[in-house]
Amino acid sequence: MSYLLKKIAKLSILHPRKIIFSFFVLFILGIILTGRIKIDTDFFSLFPKEEGPLKVLAENIKDMGAFNHIYFLLEAKQDKNSSYLIKKSEQFVSMLKEIKINGKSPFTQIRYKRTDFANKKSFSLWAYIFFRHPERFIEKNDIKWIKRKLTSHAIKKELLIDKRLLTTPFSLKIKDFIKIDPLGFTKVIKRRVETTSFFLSDKKNDYFLSNNGDMMLIQTAINIPPYDMATLRRLLSHIKNIEVKLKDIKIGITGGASIAAAQEKVIKRDILITITTSLLGILLLFFFAYRRWITLFFIGFPLIIGLHLTLGVAYLLFGKLNILAAGFGAILMGLGVDFAIHLYDRFHSERAYGKTSEEALIISLTKTGSGVITAGLTTIAAFLTITISDVRGIQEFGFMVAIGVFFCLLTIIFVLPSSLIILDRHHEKKRGKAYIESIYHPLKVLKPIYIASLIRFHHRLIILFFIIISIIMGYFSLHVKWEKDFRNLRPKEIDPYQVYEKLIHNFRGGYEQAYFVIKAKNMDDLLSCEEKVISQLKKLKSKNDIFSYFSFSSILNSKEKANKIKRMLLEEIDFKKAKEDFINEANNLGFSVIYFDHFLKFFDNIYNNYDDFWEIMDKKETKELLSPFLVKKGTEVKSVITILY
Repeated sequence: MSYLLKKIAKLSILHPRKIIFSFFVLFILGIILTGRIKIDTDFFSLFPKEEGPLKVLAENIKDMGAFNHIYFLLEAKQDKNSSYLIKKSEQFVSMLKEIKINGKSPFTQIRYKRTDFANKKSFSLWAYIFFRHPERFIEKNDIKWIKRKLTSHAIKKELLIDKRLLTTPFSLKIKDFIKIDPLGFTKVIKRRVETTSFFLSDKKNDYFLSNNGDMMLIQTAINIPPYDMATLRRLLSHIKNIEVKLKDIKIGITGGASIAAAQEKVIKRDILITITTSLLGILLLFFFAYRRWITLFFIGFPLIIGLHLTLGVAYLLFGKLNILAAGFGAILMGLGVDFAIHLYDRFHSERAYGKTSEEALIISLTKTGSGVITAGLTTIAAFLTITISDVRGIQEFGFMVAIGVFFCLLTIIFVLPSSLIILDRHHEKKRGKAYIESIYHPLKVLKPIYIASLIRFHHRLIILFFIIISIIMGYFSLHVKWEKDFRNLRPKEIDPYQVYEKLIHNFRGGYEQAYFVIKAKNMDDLLSCEEKVISQLKKLKSKNDIFSYFSFSSILNSKEKANKIKRMLLEEIDFKKAKEDFINEANNLGFSVIYFDHFLKFFDNIYNNYDDFWEIMDKKETKELLSPFLVKKGTEVKSVITILY
């Protein structure tokens, strides 16, 4: 190693400017690559990928498109009633729909009501599906209600109400709804859909209002790809402009996308602060010791080069930094400066004792350099062992520090000696040897002789002191608890998290969440499995072991259950007679039977077995309703049951 270091010393003496220039080119390249590196805000990417609850949770969040959701929490800045908040929320929604990015709306879904049955198109679709496949929506408890609704007396009563409504000023708005469903059977769908909301809100209206009516929740899905932070920031900027226009409304933003954007901003800020403060602290201590401003360049420049080369390699290998690896900069500064201190201190000491620049440099590298390299290699080896961890975040952190120490060692071994030679030659040429000799003098700042004397005369007491301290600290270490809530790893002082906490408190009652994931080859098998799980969850709910649950089967019946419901309907109700009664009562009240042609098909459909249910359900309106519960991945389908406890 001494031979190699001597060659490096001679190279630094003969070609110092070429070495500096070469590393400067690498430095510029490192800066360019560093500018492209991104922050990985995917919290779950830090953890092991083997099977287990954590993997299921991570896959569920990814499959459900958590990153692509933004939630808005609207509050009136002054005391206002819920009607005012609803009005302003609808105004806000209309403004959201007007936002265009690259000529397109960034939103694929905007939802602030449990159901949108007030919309004729949506109502018509759901009514068509219900009347064609009623057994998919009707539950056992609904059969008696439907039977009562289909008696001659009940039909007459409902048609009389419809007739009176058609004579009111609101007839133009409601006539199509009466035409489609004169007896109000679609209430069955509406009731089931209302149970699917993940949020606990005021049941008195269709809006996602908090129970006290002072907050409105708006759920949206966006079509912005993950990590496209530039486009996401443009969207958030548009939303901030809307908030300025709605002066009397406070708009809170949360959800995967907004949290990711805020996390990226905070992590970038923290990286800059930690690296800058650690570097400044190191340089100030160095100046305090050597009293030369130029030493700040000797130490700072190689460290900065090493840092940017590390980030450049990280971009080439990973493309992004995870939350844990992002903190490597300050550690790298602290480890890398040790190499520079040892080399510079030896060079300074040799110059103070009368050696020439060339002699001092050769001695520094050959005598001290071997120890520096050994220390660097052992440090690299120690951090490389971390890369065998199953936790990806720790793996990347260990690799980043290891490669960073290597680059810092490399730049200090080459750049520091070359810089010292260039500077000394410059001063000697401009100011003479006398000035050079006046610069280098023995250090008087640190006096380790006092520590040496203390150790010499009180070594037994010192050893005893540290043994006692180690025992005491070892005892306390046995009581250290592991952090079990991984969410605490995330930065807390960001607005989207505070909004999220408020959302959970007001719309989920502060309950914790658990997920039950079911996979199957087709929809009906999936529903059958879900129904078995739900039967157990109902028992837990009755015992107050859980508060509530939301599932795919809350909306639809499996094929097996639907067939049972159909048999029960046909056993309990004579649909042919019910159809005749409806036609007679409609004629008696002056209705044209053709007016209810769509509805009358219900009485015939109940006797048929159509196989087009899932084909009909493959519509935009139905997909939006089922999307929180259902994911299709290739030939496999997956549903997620959300449990509040």
